[in-house]
Amino acid sequence: YIGPGKYFVTSDVGRGRTQWYAFLALPPGTKSRASNREYLNDLFSKGKEGRWSEEVFKVLDATPEDAIEQRDLYDRPPSLLKSWSKGAVTMIGDAVHPMMPNLGQGGC
Repeated sequence: YIGPGKYFVTSDVGRGRTQWYAFLALPPGTKSRASNREYLNDLFSKGKEGRWSEEVFKVLDATPEDAIEQRDLYDRPPSLLKSWSKGAVTMIGDAVHPMMPNLGQGGC
């Protein structure tokens, strides 16, 4: 589910379990609220786009409050001219081109 400055992703991971995450465009240093579930419920209930899909709220309601964590992610400019080697160690692959979790395409 995609909206202005935010999106919500759900994935069936088998055995009746769902993995989910919400991406929010927030200023650096924004801290978690007293209730992350309440904050997310409000965020996905209001706004120009109106109330989001009921699936979003079912997943939020089924998740224990203490299981909802905030993990800050940041984009950074590429370092094309920087060496990725130091001594006998060289970083290759995903280690040198970090990206948001939903952008990885694996072997596609």
